Amino acid sequence: MGERRSPGAWREGRSSREAFSGMIKDETDKDSAEPAAKLRRLSIGLSLALLIFTFGEGSLGEKQTTVSMISTTLTLNNPEILRYLLIAAMFYSTGLYGYQGIQLPLTRQKIRDYLTEENSMFIVQGAQERFAEILEHGSGSSPERTFIYELYRKIPRGMPPEHAIVICYGIADNEVEVMRQLASKTAAHYFPDLQPDDVEITPSNDDSQNYWGHVKKNLNLKTQALCWLEDLYLFLPIVLFVIALACWYVWPMVLSVWRSPY
Repeated sequence: MGERRSPGAWREGRSSREAFSGMIKDETDKDSAEPAAKLRRLSIGLSLALLIFTFGEGSLGEKQTTVSMISTTLTLNNPEILRYLLIAAMFYSTGLYGYQGIQLPLTRQKIRDYLTEENSMFIVQGAQERFAEILEHGSGSSPERTFIYELYRKIPRGMPPEHAIVICYGIADNEVEVMRQLASKTAAHYFPDLQPDDVEITPSNDDSQNYWGHVKKNLNLKTQALCWLEDLYLFLPIVLFVIALACWYVWPMVLSVWRSPY
């Protein structure tokens, strides 16, 4: 999941509310967002161009093709090179998008993968102010501090920490259904229309009244469909790239068989 963070921010003398809402909030590199968006558009455009050329049975000429530019006329003895340049541009733009738009940034899909891991959410009972005070001034052996140390070793870099911590405000330790409801609202940042039954709650292995939670892999149908659409939007340039290449290679063979007199 990338680089992990230290929970030392709790000791920086902030107010309790600031400590909870601003725990070393690592932001993703915003400078890479715009280039990734441009690469996404370029990759989709090139893939669509190849699809149109393929299904439209486009031709670049038999032997020679003359290309007129601003004040220059270029004659190509092998015009098919233009098609291969288009495919090379597709490889370049799609590969670079996969790196800058999917691999480097912390995407919602990566956070969803993390939240479905066991013990990915820390569920603590008690007021938010008391929880922050324990972490700032409590002893190193307090259960809450130990839980946070373990959570920070796992949480993806750039993910808001409050999206992995659920404060239950001192409810009875047997009210697991309430914990599910609160945890589902927290995880709903990344799982649209998440239901309480989609969250698994497990008690800690110590004597504290704290719990771990995670989102189940088998979600309700609506949430699965919405998450799938989000993933499709993210991977659309790669999907179109594969489809365009496959059609460019297979479609001429399909046409030759279809138009064969036998």
